[in-house]
Amino acid sequence: MVKKKSLDYRLAAAVYGTPLWGAFMTDLVAINESKSDNVVSGEAEVKALESHLDQLGVSSRAVLVGLGDKTAATLRQFAQRPVEKLPHYSGANGHWKAANTRQAVLKIAEKY
Repeated sequence: MVKKKSLDYRLAAAVYGTPLWGAFMTDLVAINESKSDNVVSGEAEVKALESHLDQLGVSSRAVLVGLGDKTAATLRQFAQRPVEKLPHYSGANGHWKAANTRQAVLKIAEKY
């Protein structure tokens, strides 16, 4: 039996049936590291992300949703697009609550 490590289904359940469902999702830093403290991101990564979004024709008014405090803070510091935050769906996040995350998603959808 294969043990599933990712809890990405949490995020899928939170955004299902909302305007965020089907949104483009990518990593800010393209490395495979499970400990977020070991991941360093900054202006260069945000500029690269926004350049990629521009190349894809994504509106400059499209909201970026940072998953977790660290990613959201980096995006807020350097992004030109609006930024919102959702809690990261990782199992390491002991504070993740489905109902709270769903409400946060609905607030983001309502705002934009």
